[in-house]
Amino acid sequence: MNSIIEKIFAIEFQQNKEIFFMLMKNPEESLQQSIRLKTINDNIKDIGSNIAELCCNIIQKIFSKLEFNELSPYFKYAIESFVQEDLLLQQIFILQQITSIAFLKEFINQFWINYFSLSSSMIKEINDIMKINDDNPFIQSIRSYFALELNSFDYIKQHEIIKEEFTWLDDCKDKKITYLSKLFKPIKRINFEVSTRNLEKNSFLSIFFKYHESLKLMKHLYPIIRFVKILSFKLEHRLTKKEAQNMTFHEFIKKESADDNDYVNANFKSLFEEFAF
Repeated sequence: MNSIIEKIFAIEFQQNKEIFFMLMKNPEESLQQSIRLKTINDNIKDIGSNIAELCCNIIQKIFSKLEFNELSPYFKYAIESFVQEDLLLQQIFILQQITSIAFLKEFINQFWINYFSLSSSMIKEINDIMKINDDNPFIQSIRSYFALELNSFDYIKQHEIIKEEFTWLDDCKDKKITYLSKLFKPIKRINFEVSTRNLEKNSFLSIFFKYHESLKLMKHLYPIIRFVKILSFKLEHRLTKKEAQNMTFHEFIKKESADDNDYVNANFKSLFEEFAF
């Protein structure tokens, strides 16, 4: 199930880079355009479920591929999807809610990474939004997530300056996220800036940082193995010896992936694209 959902989201993003932004701004139109996303949306009955958490984490990883300046124009739309009055719409477009939280988690992480280069207008926008709806449990969770992510960065000397700009941070620094806490779990990631300062205490880290670029290629091993298994099956059962001799590998991939509505074939092509670079 995990890999199927991940592949569906990856295909949607490949076909339309704006699809998840659209899902936050106009969920009805987005789900009309994508049968696959609508199917996932209709099958998530509880926003606090494990499947909702899975979708949230996958979508956040997609957002993490984008730069902060690509994310920032959509901050207000992610907030609006939760503070809107129509609770029925929130229940109907549950994938919009999940996408909004995934977006906000990645936005907040990149916000602190880029904090010292942010414009005053961006800081004002964040403050204005965070100061409204004090009683809204969603806004309270967002505030707490801002504080949680800030504490993961080595900004101790600058904390006082930051608190002067965001006075509401002090009110939520020790508060646990209780509203949709499963979806607001941070994705584990390595903070290279902090880790590189501990090399003397942990000599193994020096080896990791020396070769970490090569280690990134390890992620392609699993899709290669899966691809080869599917390829072997297709070559054995679908192609004659004569066809195999006269067909190029590129032609074979294109032929097997011709039907975009076929999840198996679409998955076959996307597996190849994961490591063919």
